[in-house]
Amino acid sequence: MFAKHLLRSSMRQQPTMMTQYQRRFFDLHEFQSKYIMGKYGVNVQKGAIALNETDAAKIASGLSNKGGLILKAQVKAGGRGKGKLTSGLQGGVKICKTPEQIKDFTK
Repeated sequence: MFAKHLLRSSMRQQPTMMTQYQRRFFDLHEFQSKYIMGKYGVNVQKGAIALNETDAAKIASGLSNKGGLILKAQVKAGGRGKGKLTSGLQGGVKICKTPEQIKDFTK
């Protein structure tokens, strides 16, 4: 039986140069990934995308701030920790205590 398996495996075509390397075509923001995972029943943090400071404060006021409110920049190039925001903050993640702080940091 083992010899038969060995014979079959040796007869298989060897992978070509194009199929030897894993290729990935996903390039998603964190919020897009959370949406997809949540759609299929995976527990993800609550949150939403805000396009301005008013939206950010409104979204933050609807969330529990028991563990802090986390403001995240959605950046594909270079990662959050490498950028400098126009507000003067270094990096793209800020933990806030109130919706008012969220509004201040998103101006």
